[in-house]
Amino acid sequence: MKKSLFSILFVFTLFIGGKAASADEKTFGDYNEIAEKMRQDGASESDISSVITKLQNDEPLDSEKTSGEAVLFNYTELEMVNNPFAATAENPKKVNRYPDGSYNIVELDIENDEEAATPYSSGSFKTIKVTGKNALSNASYSARVYLNTHNGNNYIDKVYGKNIHTIAGTFSDDKLAISRKTENRSQKITAKSSLYFKYTNYKNMSAKTIYLRMHTGDSLKDRLGIWVSMTDGSASYK
Repeated sequence: MKKSLFSILFVFTLFIGGKAASADEKTFGDYNEIAEKMRQDGASESDISSVITKLQNDEPLDSEKTSGEAVLFNYTELEMVNNPFAATAENPKKVNRYPDGSYNIVELDIENDEEAATPYSSGSFKTIKVTGKNALSNASYSARVYLNTHNGNNYIDKVYGKNIHTIAGTFSDDKLAISRKTENRSQKITAKSSLYFKYTNYKNMSAKTIYLRMHTGDSLKDRLGIWVSMTDGSASYK
């Protein structure tokens, strides 16, 4: 059986290549790069001028002051979500513009989850959602895990549906990957996956690396043999 999973990913576009820099350190070329990116996203020249003036004066952009919750939901729930930031299946990319010319982009990322028709005799597949949050961000992704209840090894079949929402900042270099696919039960080495991204603060442009990790293995003190963590924050799964 296939089910479609949708995730809303908030992408704040007014960020230069993930490089940390204060307003005083930005060059003329940096501002040209911002202007060109805004043109590509359909901004007017007056909006570009307004945003660059604010950045030069270290003033907060209107798009930084908004709050929205990134959520993961299935198609039947999609129409029920009353979210002004939301994209839809018919319109998977939405640009939210603000009075000062700044904006953010919401993209709907569609993934297919292949569920096992029947469980293995010695274990079963389980699809879990890993969620984490800290003071700077919240993030989530889904993982399809095989849980072996006998002498075999747990393994991570796939990870998908990454979802990142930053608070008063932006993210870059995000990557969702399986770093060790199969548990080594005899050596008590877990299978593991992680969502990685770099958070950059809008105010002082300081950067921080954040991980949302998931481990699975028989040695973990959990009823399903799953352990999750978030850098400088908390994590859970369901």
